[in-house]
Amino acid sequence: MSLSLLAIDDQPEILGIVLRVAKELGIEAAATTDPREFKEIVRGGSPEVILLDLQIPGCDGVELLRFLFERQCTARIVLISGVDAKAVSVATQVGAGLGLRMAPPLAKPFRVPDLRERLAGFLPKRTDITPDLLKSALDLGEIEPFYQPVVDLGDGRLVGWEALARWRHPALGIIHPCRFIPLAEREDLMTALSRQVLERAIGAMAEWSRTSAAMADCRLTANITAGDLTDAQFPDWLDGICAKAGLPPSRLSLDIAEPTVMAWPERFLETMARLRVKGFSLAIDDFGTGASPLAQLYRLPFSDLKIDRSLITELPTSKEASVVVEAIVGLARAMGLDLVAEGVDGDHALEWLKRAGCEMAQGYRIARPMPAQDVRAWCDGNAGMAA
Repeated sequence: MSLSLLAIDDQPEILGIVLRVAKELGIEAAATTDPREFKEIVRGGSPEVILLDLQIPGCDGVELLRFLFERQCTARIVLISGVDAKAVSVATQVGAGLGLRMAPPLAKPFRVPDLRERLAGFLPKRTDITPDLLKSALDLGEIEPFYQPVVDLGDGRLVGWEALARWRHPALGIIHPCRFIPLAEREDLMTALSRQVLERAIGAMAEWSRTSAAMADCRLTANITAGDLTDAQFPDWLDGICAKAGLPPSRLSLDIAEPTVMAWPERFLETMARLRVKGFSLAIDDFGTGASPLAQLYRLPFSDLKIDRSLITELPTSKEASVVVEAIVGLARAMGLDLVAEGVDGDHALEWLKRAGCEMAQGYRIARPMPAQDVRAWCDGNAGMAA
């Protein structure tokens, strides 16, 4: 079961630790250093846990507690601060007096195991996921795609959806991929898992295209694995699935993680070339997290770049992150590649990316991943207004 976590702190390195630990625990998390973005994220959703730094430039934590009270926030709130214990205690009492659900504070600097233990304590007791349980889930079709919209930053127009794997367990509820993807990789189940998600997502997108004018030209993005890229039959299999569903290959973009493809570029080149010849787009996912030689990027048949969310998270406060993202925007433009920024969770990042000339974005600021049954309602109510 996933948990929505929101963290605000004036130190990007602290937020990086929080996001890493949240990912390990299978917690869907957003983080920001900007009080304005924090408020926008709260207005746009209902986080279940909030990590709140008391010392935020331009807006102290007590002010944010008042804001959360006015929003009738029901999240568990953990104060994280390096100020003296007395001040933290008083702020905790203020929050409790407002009726907020204050949890014990976490003093900075904190140890990663302490943070992990604290966040894990908010999660319900859960059954260990075993290889047999995951194999059964694949056999029963319990792995399904959730969908996150991608918008054009110029006019807010809906341009696509990314399919993200989720496990809908009859007893455990929705299980985040951080809990089962590592097991699938160890047990050599990733190819079966990715193809199950791909086939379902292609069918759904084809149906939406036939029945919704707003989605008639939308593109579908989905992840593929190293196993897919080493399978000589994969391009024909994928082409056949699209033909059966009635979705042109040009409407499908395949995400390949940067570290995966750059590790063995020659090994994957033939399959990538065949996919491009058949009309599929190829995107480098998580771009900016590895050390990709530009010569390899030039040689490989990619059509899209996706900026990793770790860089987007640091945009408000890190000059270095801003310089790197600006360079990626320029690189994509010079090479004629479509560019998508992932992990856009607040207004600051959204506006910064618009000014920088980034074309497309996805993230909590626009919408959280949603099950197929919620897609049309979101599209009817939000398409054209997301940015």
